Amino acid sequence: MRSLPVAGIRFEHPYFSGILQHLCCIHNEDSNFLLEILFNKRTGAMMNRRGLVCVLFVLGLSLSAKAQINQTTSASRLDSAYFSQTRILPNLDDLPFRGQPEEYYNLFPGVVVQDFRGTDFVHLRGSRHDEIGYTFEGVDVRSVFSGRNLIRFIPEAIEALSLDNSPTVTSGAAAGLIRHRLRRGGPDLKLTLRGETDRFTSQHESRLDTYSYGYDDLLLLAEGQLGSENLWFFVAGERETFEDPYRKFWNGFRFGDPDTPFVDFFSGESLQDVLGSNETVVPPGNIPNADLRRYNVNGIVTANLKPFHLRLFGVVNDEERKQNDTPIRDIFNQERIPERKSNSSLLSLQTDYNGPHGWNAHLQLDGIQSSSERLDPIFGDDLVRAARDSLFADPRFARIHLFSFSRPGAVLSDFAKLEETGWSLSGYAQKRIGAHRITAGGGWQRRTVRQFSVDDFRGYMQALEDIGIPAQGQRLSDEALLQIRRWGRVNTLGYDVFGNKVEGTDAVNDGPRQPAQWSFYLEDAYRAGDLLLNVGLRYDAFSSDARVFADPKDPVLSLDPFNIPVSEMEKAADHDFISPRVHATWVTGPRLALHFNFGRYVQQPQLRDIYASRAEWGLKLGSGIFNNDPRALDIEPVRSTQTELGISYRVPQTLNLRTTVFFKDIDGQFESGNVRTDPGAIVGSYLILDDTGESTAKGIEVGLDYQDQGFTARLNYTLSEVTGYNSYPISNLVQAELDPDELGIRDEPPKPLDFNQTHRGNVLLKYRTDAEAPPWIRRTGLHLLFRFNSGHNFTLWQGGFG
Repeated sequence: MRSLPVAGIRFEHPYFSGILQHLCCIHNEDSNFLLEILFNKRTGAMMNRRGLVCVLFVLGLSLSAKAQINQTTSASRLDSAYFSQTRILPNLDDLPFRGQPEEYYNLFPGVVVQDFRGTDFVHLRGSRHDEIGYTFEGVDVRSVFSGRNLIRFIPEAIEALSLDNSPTVTSGAAAGLIRHRLRRGGPDLKLTLRGETDRFTSQHESRLDTYSYGYDDLLLLAEGQLGSENLWFFVAGERETFEDPYRKFWNGFRFGDPDTPFVDFFSGESLQDVLGSNETVVPPGNIPNADLRRYNVNGIVTANLKPFHLRLFGVVNDEERKQNDTPIRDIFNQERIPERKSNSSLLSLQTDYNGPHGWNAHLQLDGIQSSSERLDPIFGDDLVRAARDSLFADPRFARIHLFSFSRPGAVLSDFAKLEETGWSLSGYAQKRIGAHRITAGGGWQRRTVRQFSVDDFRGYMQALEDIGIPAQGQRLSDEALLQIRRWGRVNTLGYDVFGNKVEGTDAVNDGPRQPAQWSFYLEDAYRAGDLLLNVGLRYDAFSSDARVFADPKDPVLSLDPFNIPVSEMEKAADHDFISPRVHATWVTGPRLALHFNFGRYVQQPQLRDIYASRAEWGLKLGSGIFNNDPRALDIEPVRSTQTELGISYRVPQTLNLRTTVFFKDIDGQFESGNVRTDPGAIVGSYLILDDTGESTAKGIEVGLDYQDQGFTARLNYTLSEVTGYNSYPISNLVQAELDPDELGIRDEPPKPLDFNQTHRGNVLLKYRTDAEAPPWIRRTGLHLLFRFNSGHNFTLWQGGFG
């Protein structure tokens, strides 16, 4: 049964700059109905005068009730493969915590999960976050736009989570691959219902020195046969809600006095003018108006129709939340807190053929969809109605003690949409010829990306007011649409200025982008006695479908509406690469084995850094505003070369020890650059992203597995160094703006990057009693997870104001 945390401690030492965390749980597998009481340590941080982090601990309590139909419980599937050469983390249900996907990735050696501007980025052996591949049941679920995983999984539905640090040519183009494998179910019909909540008190009420955050999670698992012993299914459905997913320290406050009207000294406005009352009271404990609702479904149907084996696999994720990121600023305007809706789905049909004479084949067709939008809670994505309504809520902000607060009724949403859809087809054929196993295959993938954002809704409203708000069905002239696009700072790909989908490119709109990728590979796996040699060659071709300037040093721009003619943009060049890879394993005896891997890898960077509409380029070139978010022009994918050497020692049934030394060199990463335009060009020099970045990663990974009479220990430790010149594409943005002539000069040696963590480790301990133990502790398990790291580097830059 699932093990949930009973106690958790998070400790950040101000001088060590690291994180220590341990989680443990207790469960009993003989229970048909189990009530768990969970004590969670909730943490919050404050800054001291030296800028170091101190952590305050607050004890929290939550309850979890689980009812299971069918008393059969699955045994632990944590075995010696936990830290194998291809790192495998099977049975997430057996771990002493339940969390976000990144928390599970963090258990692998060589992986660093680090926050960057509010987003958890995954780094693998010194890679950036978009240099990693993700697959779900063999389906590529990496977003071409953001470089992150598109699909959210249910932990209890995962049979195995694995990390491949040195993929073969059959696995993909990226230098690192995270795989998700779904549970297949069993022959017996089984239904499991699990629920947990922290509603031990009402909202804003403190007990045990903490609060309830309105958390509920209901999970349903079902598996069994579908009328035939050759047809199995497994499905997992989850409903998760939060009244406050932020879970911050929030003491609440009272502002104003009902008997003494407050008048601001600077603006002359009173609370009565802004709020309609002389007092406002904000209760403690919970961020107001921050609801979250999430539905997830993971399911698979398998059919064994010899010699064919069929799989139909699907995932649906749906989420709605109130995005109350600045609750103090918007405390007087809670009814207009923006809503964020996101949805993703995946469907895959796969077939395997096991033929005679050593022939095998695989074929699969995949469809994937992901969308998100940020909108107004009253008018949704109807920008015209929202603008018409907001004309009567101007000015948008009130000033109190020189701080800005949004006025009641003012529109807070910045209106944004993002959609990524696509299809892929892949397969291979395999033939055994003596000691050789020859594999030939390939794949095709095409995505459609649409993007829409209004970055200045006040300017958007003003442009509509100046032009005249159009009636329903009224068609505005191109000149009017260009003015709305300019003053609202509207950026669109595949949408018009009102957020409606368009398919083609015209004088005002840019059509959607359709990036594609093709791949072919040939591999020979040869076994000769104790030597296994895998040699492969892979061909990858990438088409970003981006649009770039025909002449970057003399771009044509109309300054009045900040518009670039369609004729001045051209399709970016396609790129292709050939990647050789060699993997060798030599078993030198019954206990010792050596392995050597070498490979060249290539990965398209996140296309967010490449895609820019003509509207966005017009603003970047003609507005005179500092460009803090530059885009790339014609860019090649990132290339990396990786070498690793490892040794494994095994004492049968007791101990397994592995050590791997690796070195990785990465070229073609994005960093900020500067284009010096020709004399007489209509625009001056401008910032871009260039593919001149480089970095190196080297280190050693140690893993140990021990198992004896119910006690299991899994440990891994990584000692590494990641160096380069820029951690992120915009790390050298100011330098690119102020000293463009120095960008190509590397006078200083590479420095440790922001996501470099010299020391990292995970320790998982488990003890389980057997059937011979006394009844009250029979088959009871205790799990302990301990994690540590040495913190990360940061680099100080000296700059000025201006």
